[in-house]
Amino acid sequence: LAGGYNSNVFRLCSEYPDAEFIPIGKRACEKFEKEPNSSEHFSFSDASVLAEELCKDFREEKFDRLGVIYTKYVSVMSCEAKIKWLLPFEKTENDSAASAIFEPDHLTVLNLTVKEYVAGILIACLRESFACEVASRRIAMDSAGKNAKQMLDDLGLRYNRARQGAITQEITEIVDGPVSAEVISL
Repeated sequence: LAGGYNSNVFRLCSEYPDAEFIPIGKRACEKFEKEPNSSEHFSFSDASVLAEELCKDFREEKFDRLGVIYTKYVSVMSCEAKIKWLLPFEKTENDSAASAIFEPDHLTVLNLTVKEYVAGILIACLRESFACEVASRRIAMDSAGKNAKQMLDDLGLRYNRARQGAITQEITEIVDGPVSAEVISL
């Protein structure tokens, strides 16, 4: 009952035909034919385990980049499928870390924090996607409620017209009925 919520994400996934996906959530697992899991109960510790595995695979060059496809909450009425690239890090123009001094050294600090960063982004994207799913379900249910009310109003109007037609028919039959001889002699 979430409308196009899942189809938008799957459409974005189709833009990456050579990618390997690790789905989270019932519909995504069904789509990619993986063991079902629940996005509602996916915890930060689950994200940490997944992030550790993904970072290890990235270091071993099993893949060249890591991204997460999720739904970005725009408003109650609008959510859009997005991809956020996590690894490798890209240097930006305003990168102030280049002049920072790290203790013990920048590689040690980076290796300690990357897993936490990836886990944090994963859980943040998952929570935002869940909020979008709930909003989409709410909109779908609100629309279904409005449609049901409109149907009830239409059926009530048809019922009243049919009832009024039956009453009018009865009155017409009574008025146009046979005239008795006693009524004429009066």
